[in-house]
Order: sequence, then structure tokens, then C-alpha cells
Amino acid sequence: MAKPRSWPSAPTLLLAIAACVSGTALSTHAHNGFHPLVMVACMLPLQVAGLVWAITAVSLHRRCR
Repeated sequence: MAKPRSWPSAPTLLLAIAACVSGTALSTHAHNGFHPLVMVACMLPLQVAGLVWAITAVSLHRRCR
């Protein structure tokens, strides 16, 4: 029997959206020249989403036990 398709969890979708936002922001600011603080600011959404994703993955793993 075919298994119903399951959609990615909300934190995984948040991580994917944050990666798109960070990549877009970084690519638009890269044309103006390289500056480390701009690069850090562009990667901030991805870092925050990664932290949320990791925390929810650990809490889901603890609930399953």
C-alpha cells in the first residue's frame, strides 16, 4: 500500500525560507563590495532559523522517548 506523502515540519520550512532570504540578501549586497558586517547581517536569518530548527529537533526527540 502506498504511504501518504508527509510534508516537512514547520521548522524545516522556516529553515528553507530563511536560507532563501539570506541568500537573496547576500547576493544583492555582494555587488556593492565585500564588508564583513554586511555578510554577518545577511546570514542572521539563517542562523536564527538553524537555532530554532535544532532546538525543536531536540525537543521532538525527547518527547518520542
